[in-house]
Amino acid sequence: STRIFLDRFPDNLKQTSYWKRINESVENRMKIGVGKPYLDFTQNDPDGNPVKASDIISKPGTRYVLIDFWASWCGPCMGELPSLRDAYNRFSPRGFEIIGVSLDQVREDWLAAIKNENMNWIHVSDLKYWNNEVARQYNIQSIPANFLVDCKTGLVVAKGLRGAELGRRLADLLR
Repeated sequence: STRIFLDRFPDNLKQTSYWKRINESVENRMKIGVGKPYLDFTQNDPDGNPVKASDIISKPGTRYVLIDFWASWCGPCMGELPSLRDAYNRFSPRGFEIIGVSLDQVREDWLAAIKNENMNWIHVSDLKYWNNEVARQYNIQSIPANFLVDCKTGLVVAKGLRGAELGRRLADLLR
């Protein structure tokens, strides 16, 4: 496995910052994925209130939660918004929720995108760009990226759902 391969490297190499970044990336990649439990997190909403993912996922009536990584400066992310809005409007009455985790740095840009694009779901950010704590925890290397969580089991049932694929998947799951 990857872990056995990495453990064979010399100790002096393991002390470098480059090694530590690779190791963190591998560790995180092994922790998250389809069939594995989602990783809980807490981050502030636009009003500065902490939002804990497990509070949303365990909320009565919530069946599936999409943890969606995006940013206002990301063209492909903004291109996904019509599909996200459509899925949210169609399926939120049946127990679908979205937690948008923004990799923005500029608070005003983040808030303007939420308002101007009618993104009426839950939003969080620490405004740390690529060093966003949740993005690092989920090993996000590019955006848009997302993870669909089954609230009953706490397992990730899909990831990287783009365009109409999200709506099709939710239609199957929320029959």
